[in-house]
Amino acid sequence: MKTATTELLDANAIADALGMHLTDFRKLCQHGEFPSPDVVLRKRQGFRWTQATVAPWIEWAQMRTAARAQVKALKEASKGTWAWRDAGAASPAAFAAGQTRYTQSA
Repeated sequence: MKTATTELLDANAIADALGMHLTDFRKLCQHGEFPSPDVVLRKRQGFRWTQATVAPWIEWAQMRTAARAQVKALKEASKGTWAWRDAGAASPAAFAAGQTRYTQSA
C-alpha cells in the first residue's frame, strides 16, 4: 500500500515564509488568528502545519509585500507632485511661471 507523504512545517519555517519574527507568529497563534496546527507532537517538540493549511497565508504575505512595495514606489513617484504647493504657489501653473508667495510678479 502506498501512502501519501506531506511535508509538515514548523513555526520557524512558517514565520520565515510569512516574513515575520517567530514571536509575532506565536502571538498570531495564541490569539487564534492563525489556523490550529494539523499535528501536535509530544511535549516540547512543538506543532506542525501542512503545506495546504499554510499556503493561503503565504500567498497573503506575498501579496502584502508586493502591495507595500507598490505603495512605496507611488509615494516616491509623487514626491514632486506637490512641489508647487510647498513653494507657496497658488497653482501648478503659477509655480511654472515662477509666481510664488516668496517672489513677486511684475
